Amino acid sequence: MICLEGEHKIKQSKDIVWLKLTDTSLMSGCIPGLEHIDYLNDHSVKARAKLSVSFIKGSMTTLVRLHDLTAYSSVNMTAHSEGIGSTVDLELHIDLSESNGVTSLTWKAETRIGGLLGRVSEGLLTKAANQLVTDTLECVGNQIEATPPT
Repeated sequence: MICLEGEHKIKQSKDIVWLKLTDTSLMSGCIPGLEHIDYLNDHSVKARAKLSVSFIKGSMTTLVRLHDLTAYSSVNMTAHSEGIGSTVDLELHIDLSESNGVTSLTWKAETRIGGLLGRVSEGLLTKAANQLVTDTLECVGNQIEATPPT
């Protein structure tokens, strides 16, 4: 299991960040290598994206679900991916706090990887997983910051 944590700041009110963070349509522009996405309901999507980690390249299909939402305070997300002879399970928890119009996203992620990807060194996988989460949160943050204040 790979455990990661970090913090990302967004120059926007917590109310706007919460509304955008729980809007699954915002994800589509922030999934690296996205090939296709189906919006299943307000809190679930199924996506296919290209992936490249070390010598492993191909597409994975991922079911993403937002759950246990605490309004304007925290978001939980689970994702299950399959493809290229591998499985990946992700659990992500995000806490939101605001100070002077800047919202901090404090996040913790646990990832379980099996199959071909599980054979890649843990150091390389940790680096790739951390990069994926931080790049995605940065993309989401940039989109949220572009939202006019209400």
